Amino acid sequence: MKHYVYKLLDTITNEFYYGSRSYNGNPYDDIYMGSYTKWNPIDKSRLEKTIIKSNFKNRESCIKYEAKLITENIDNVLNRNYHIPNTGYHTAGSTLSESHKLKIGKSSKGKIISEAQRNQISNTLKGHVVSAEIRKKISEAHIGKILSEAHKRNIGDGNRGKIVSESSREKMRKPKSSSHKKNMSIARQGVLLSDEHKSKISANSAKYWLGKSQPKIKCPHCEKIGGNTMKRWHFDNCKLKEHK
Repeated sequence: MKHYVYKLLDTITNEFYYGSRSYNGNPYDDIYMGSYTKWNPIDKSRLEKTIIKSNFKNRESCIKYEAKLITENIDNVLNRNYHIPNTGYHTAGSTLSESHKLKIGKSSKGKIISEAQRNQISNTLKGHVVSAEIRKKISEAHIGKILSEAHKRNIGDGNRGKIVSESSREKMRKPKSSSHKKNMSIARQGVLLSDEHKSKISANSAKYWLGKSQPKIKCPHCEKIGGNTMKRWHFDNCKLKEHK
């Protein structure tokens, strides 16, 4: 992963913006043109991108250098970095209005991403590690969030026919930690499944087990033989466990 600091310049108005970027490849091949959410250039096609420095050892030193450039140009009337100078540009704590969210949704609706753009996004995210703090913030942002039926259908349609790789299956099969199990339990509390949802689960389960038989297991305490449901009343929960 390469880290670099760049400058965007409006060649007509001379307005400029400094940013930092991590890219999995040669920085000069990166077509990324900034994430300036507070600056709305009149014509984005005339923006000129210049890489200021690209030989950083890590992301932290890259951001520090970006903040230094921003601070040095803090009083320039053409500077379009809206930020806290010692940390560089960020949107932490900012809240989008409903009208702004609506505009973003409308502009993104029906937008088709080319295969080249998809590969670009994929290559950029490869090797990118999300910190525990960011993961926690993402998790907290989804607590109590209710998805509309249309949103649920869109997610379902997007996942239909999707092939899960063997490596992903292996990760899903790994035992969950006690904290993970607790979080899953809390997230599901109060969730009511519709009759339609229950019917789908039942139908899919029946389809999966059609023509198959569950492996037989034997309780070591009462020696009863049965399927997977035995674990509910036998083994560690067997009433003869203590007597034996």
